[in-house]
Amino acid sequence: MMVHAKKQLPNAVALLLGFSIAIVFAPLVLATADWYAAWSAEHNPPATLQWNSVERIDTDTLRLTLLITRHRDCDFVRILGYTGATLQSMQPAESLEREDSRAPQSYPVGISVISRPWILRGIYGGKVAVSAYYDCDDTVVKAPILVGDVPEFSLDRKTTRSAGRHKRQGIPARHPSR
Repeated sequence: MMVHAKKQLPNAVALLLGFSIAIVFAPLVLATADWYAAWSAEHNPPATLQWNSVERIDTDTLRLTLLITRHRDCDFVRILGYTGATLQSMQPAESLEREDSRAPQSYPVGISVISRPWILRGIYGGKVAVSAYYDCDDTVVKAPILVGDVPEFSLDRKTTRSAGRHKRQGIPARHPSR
């Protein structure tokens, strides 16, 4: 019996050592995977957004068009709008929807398009931000946030500002399905 135990001792030690190493390194592998997923989402966005035009329709409504460049083949999930006096005081807009009420449209990877007009209702200050979300391989990825200024409203005419008067900030947006 003692001979049999001596023969199996190296196998038992190797098994115990392997199990111990797996226990120690498993959290490291999982943390690295989470870090890589976040890094990949930031540096390889599904799409990038830029302002094409921002038009003030009335005191509480904007008409937006975006220049969208699609980089990855991901499905558009939703778009959200925010307004506020400063970037730190942004509030969700009452609504942000396509002017023609149709479903967003997908475009091929690698092209840039000007979106159909979007209507944003609920202006709470001089700043506007748009954030898009995409589904990439069953993971929801937030596109870079797009920030700009709300144009002044005058009663005698609508005010429009082109993309050159607005700043883009943050990570690029995903899949242009608008």
